[in-house]
Amino acid sequence: MIFSASAIFMLIYAASTPQNESVNYRNIVEESSKKCADKSVTEPYRSGNVICLRGEINQKLKNGFFKLLPKRGDVVVSSGPGGDISAAMDIGDFIYENDILVVIDDLCGSSCSYFIALGGRRLALYDNGLLGFHGGPIPKTDIMKIPNITKNDRKKVLYDNNRFKKFFTKRNIEIRITNEIPKNLVEDGADWKSSMWVRWPDEMQSFGFEGIVFCSGKYCKKGQ
Repeated sequence: MIFSASAIFMLIYAASTPQNESVNYRNIVEESSKKCADKSVTEPYRSGNVICLRGEINQKLKNGFFKLLPKRGDVVVSSGPGGDISAAMDIGDFIYENDILVVIDDLCGSSCSYFIALGGRRLALYDNGLLGFHGGPIPKTDIMKIPNITKNDRKKVLYDNNRFKKFFTKRNIEIRITNEIPKNLVEDGADWKSSMWVRWPDEMQSFGFEGIVFCSGKYCKKGQ
C-alpha cells in the first residue's frame, strides 16, 4: 500500500520513549501545547516563554519568529506542511544553538520535520504529533538539469542543498533518514516524489537522532 502525502494523517507511529527524570516534560509539553491551541493562526506569536509556530515555512514566518526575540529557555510549538528550506534552517540553527525544546503536536512535514523538529537537541511528540518525510537533498546533476532557471537561482539551490547536508552532519544525523523509503513502502512501489512517510521514534534513533525527550498522544504507542 502506498501512502500519499494527503493520507499521512492516517499513519500511526511512535514508541514509548524513556522520560528524563530530572525534568517534568509532561507538564511543560501539555501547557505549551495549550498555549498554541489555535492551529489556524499562522502568524508566529508568543505566550509567556512559548512561541507558537504554525503553517507553511517562508521568509515571513521566519522573520515573525525572530521578531519575538526567541531565547534559551523558550519552548517552540510547531506544526505545518514544510516550505522554504533556507528559512527553516535559519530557525533550526537558532533552536539548536540555544537548546530550545521543540514540541510537535500535529503533522510536521518536510522542512518542518527536517529542520524544526530534528533541528534542535530536544524534541517532544504530543497529541497528534508526527513527522513526515519525503526525500532529501537533490542530486547536483538534477539541479544542473533544472530548466528555465537563472544562474543566480541555480547557485542558490546548490548552496541550500549543500547547507541541507551540513545541517544533518553537524547534528550527527544520517541524511538517509530523509530519503530512505521504508522497506514495506518500497515493495509497494512508493516514490518520494508522490509519497510521504513517517518515522517511529526508535527508528529515528537508528539514524542517529537521539533527542526525543517525551512522547505521548495518539501516535505514541504501537498498535493504537
